[in-house]
Amino acid sequence: MRLGRLRMKKPEIEDPNNLPDLLWEAINERLWHATSTEGLKGILETGKIKIGNRYKNSLCRHLGCVSLFDFGPSAKNYDRQFLNWWGWFGHQQKSKVVVWLEIDRDATADKVYDAGKMHEIWKKNLNKQFIPGVEAGHKGPIPLCVLKGALLIYHRHDLTRFERFEEVNETLIRQIEDFEKSLPPEPEPFKTRLEASLNRYHKNEEEKKT
Repeated sequence: MRLGRLRMKKPEIEDPNNLPDLLWEAINERLWHATSTEGLKGILETGKIKIGNRYKNSLCRHLGCVSLFDFGPSAKNYDRQFLNWWGWFGHQQKSKVVVWLEIDRDATADKVYDAGKMHEIWKKNLNKQFIPGVEAGHKGPIPLCVLKGALLIYHRHDLTRFERFEEVNETLIRQIEDFEKSLPPEPEPFKTRLEASLNRYHKNEEEKKT
């Protein structure tokens, strides 16, 4: 069942890394938990998404919640907030393949503070770390049975490369491996490219002298 017809508008920023339209359509109106390949393995092993301990001062941790991204009816695109959650397409996970797990909104309705409710709570806890507009929280760990599927996304290098899978189980690990094999080689880090360019320059200069 779709909850209302209100749709959050895709963030538009002057940045080459803006979200591709197809990826935005895949995540919009839905509820997500972002993780890495290693994070997924831990989730499958324990049978649940645990409350994170990465950010000691986070609002979600303070409330005993698992942090989620909510692009549903109460979500809003606040100025200068996009880059805070854009990092979860690869920068935060430091993983070649980023895993976004979809949470069944209906099945977790009694345990979820949606984006709007969390924003109201945050106004009374302004010293806590929080992403206004899109961050939601699930009270307590999230069982595997309420996961509706997964998006595998190619890090931050090319967000047009992603695939959706409907089952979240051990098979997903193999599907991640297959997805990785379909990807191009990782781009060289800027420092490596710079050093290579300088080496070519000095080599050319030396050749001119001979």
